[in-house]
Amino acid sequence: QMVNVTDDNTLDMNDEISIQAWVNTSSLAGGYIVAKGATGDYQYGLRYANGNVTMTLWTAVGGNHLNILSNTTINDGNWHHIVGVGKNNSYVKIYIDGVLKGESTVTAGLWNINGAEDLHIGGVNSFTGEVDEVGIWNKSLSASEVIDLYNSGDGLPFGGADLITLLSPIDGTTISDIGDNFTVEGSNLSDLSGTWNNLTYNIWQNG
Repeated sequence: QMVNVTDDNTLDMNDEISIQAWVNTSSLAGGYIVAKGATGDYQYGLRYANGNVTMTLWTAVGGNHLNILSNTTINDGNWHHIVGVGKNNSYVKIYIDGVLKGESTVTAGLWNINGAEDLHIGGVNSFTGEVDEVGIWNKSLSASEVIDLYNSGDGLPFGGADLITLLSPIDGTTISDIGDNFTVEGSNLSDLSGTWNNLTYNIWQNG
């Protein structure tokens, strides 16, 4: 079965793009997991063939491809997290299960940002398998953001500030000016431990 998303200007990417999908397949048959376009007016997509996934961007002139192939097969019947990342005139990357598995420098110029065809999930060339949690961003996700997505198990929004809650010391506690520990919890953070730099906190002085 195919999910079709009607073409919209918000699906046209300019200088950066990231595409995510969770994929489960045991087939070697080729097909597009996600693709913008279908009949000669392609823009971008995640393409599957022979157990590997390729992040593909089409250039604005001549229909040439900007490809990066993963070096890890995923046709083992388990769920795998796929993220393709592109930045114009810079790089194309592909991550499998939170790990960078391919990277290539992009020098061919703009990809095709003006395609008028729809976005297809699982339908172009009939991908064989299951697809879930598809996400597309008009930014190049960082490695830490990709890891956060993988560890979360679903699609998280990016772009806002991380939410951090102070657990200790509690409000009203008197602290010294040096050497005090703070305990926090938060969402969308890959690692809450370690040293925090440039930390800002407020101090109120009685009297």
